Amino acid sequence: MTVRAALMMLSLCLLATPSPADTAIWVNFGAVSHHVTNRQLNNINTGFGLEVPAHGFLIMGGIYRNSLGSTSKYLTAEKCMVSHGRACLGAMAGFVDGYRLNDGGFIPVVAPTLTINGDRIGARLMFTPQIDDRIAATLSLQLRLRIK
Repeated sequence: MTVRAALMMLSLCLLATPSPADTAIWVNFGAVSHHVTNRQLNNINTGFGLEVPAHGFLIMGGIYRNSLGSTSKYLTAEKCMVSHGRACLGAMAGFVDGYRLNDGGFIPVVAPTLTINGDRIGARLMFTPQIDDRIAATLSLQLRLRIK
């Protein structure tokens, strides 16, 4: 599947979902990671991302220094499945590049998430499962700042 075809499918999914009441726009600053299966990797994944609500999803795009020390770009959509107070248990799916799969090109990514938001500051915990010996199982913590 090409990136263009994947983006078209993602757009169709977004159009089929009703709009949420939340209109908060967030920026994030990369993540701090714990590599469960390979402790020799980069744990400080600095970067920058923008998070915008659209049709029941939170659309996220950005760039960061990945666990291999390479630059990665991503485009994902996160969906909150269960919320309680300021906490939300959900999942994200999308595409990321810069890893050992697909010659460093874009690959699909799916991860469960736990997001906790304050009025201006939030945090997201994500788990990425291991994919053979090329992607280590990783627990990541991402800090967020609300800009709108």
